[in-house]
Amino acid sequence: MGTIAENIRSISGNLPQGVNLVAVSKTKPVSAIEEAYAAGQRIFGENRVTELVEKYESELNSILNHVSELLKVDTSNIEAMSGIRTISIDELRPDEPEHNQALYENIRSRIIANFPEKEGDFLVISGIFQ
Repeated sequence: MGTIAENIRSISGNLPQGVNLVAVSKTKPVSAIEEAYAAGQRIFGENRVTELVEKYESELNSILNHVSELLKVDTSNIEAMSGIRTISIDELRPDEPEHNQALYENIRSRIIANFPEKEGDFLVISGIFQ
């Protein structure tokens, strides 16, 4: 058995597309969970909420403290690095439909020819709600 990172790479590399690896953190120390996270593992399973809270409490507190410190920073005199530009829909595309009469007639005639029920020039559609 290799390191946690080697095991994650080995197992993940053999999983079918759309299948995710769930690392079960039960009975593992926080250091092992951190090693798995550093190796790219993002989905963890824990069957006891109290153990989960104990393991991640210090990390969550650290994140919340960092966010709290960021909120104290005065950014009122700092110019934005990006902005919003208002554009007109006309800049995106001309609002002129392309009319291709031959294509329209082709599609129309195929629909009419394949419609199950007709009455004269009308196509009969049964009620949706009955």
